[in-house]
Amino acid sequence: MFTRMFQAFINIAGNLLYSLLNLLPASPFQYLESLVGDNPFIDAVLWIIPIQPALALLQAWAVAVGIFYAVKIPLRWVKALKL
Repeated sequence: MFTRMFQAFINIAGNLLYSLLNLLPASPFQYLESLVGDNPFIDAVLWIIPIQPALALLQAWAVAVGIFYAVKIPLRWVKALKL
């Protein structure tokens, strides 16, 4: 009885999380290029300073830090409950 209820809760939470994640774009920086337009000065600056690779690296770093904290905090809670 308890296992069925727990499994139903997990299924509902998983479906809700999946539907929320589908609302997000593939990358938060994908529309950044369209904001620049056809400005030759901005194109020259972007040729010298590689902003797009820096943003991709920043995005990967933020995801890694987010995953780290998403795992670290529940593990600390488990450690505190085992006292």
